Amino acid sequence: MGTKKEDWLIAMEYVYPVTTRSNMTWTGLEALLAVGDKYGMPALQQEAGSRLARCVHVLDLKPNSATFVWKWILLADRHGAYAAAQACIGSQQHVAALMGVCPPDALSQLSETTLCHLAGALEPWVVKPGQAYCSSSICGRLT
Repeated sequence: MGTKKEDWLIAMEYVYPVTTRSNMTWTGLEALLAVGDKYGMPALQQEAGSRLARCVHVLDLKPNSATFVWKWILLADRHGAYAAAQACIGSQQHVAALMGVCPPDALSQLSETTLCHLAGALEPWVVKPGQAYCSSSICGRLT
C-alpha cells in the first residue's frame, strides 16, 4: 500500500481537493493511511484517522472481513493514527471477545501507546484489583 498509482490518486484528492469527498471505500482509507505515513503527510494521516474513527461502529470480529477490527487496529497503529487505533479498540463492547479473535502475532506488532490502551480496555475483564499489568512509562498502570 502507498506506492501504487491508484493510492496516489486517492491521496491527492485530499491534498488538493476540488470538493470535499464524502464517500470513502475501505481500500481508499487504507491507501490514505499508507500514503500519509510513507511520505510524511500528517494532514492526510489525520484525515484518514478521523474517517476511520467515524466508522468504527461498523467494524466486526470476522477475520476475513474488510471491516475486521484487528485489521484496522493494526493498520492505524502501523501508520501512526494512534487515536484511530484506540477508537477501534473502544468500538468493541466486549473487549474480551476482541482478544478471542486476535491474530497470533498482532500484539507484538502494536506500538507501546496502543498496547497500553488495549491493556486499559481489558482491565475490567482480566485484571484482579491491585494487580499490575503494564510496566510502560506511557500508561503508568502499575500499582
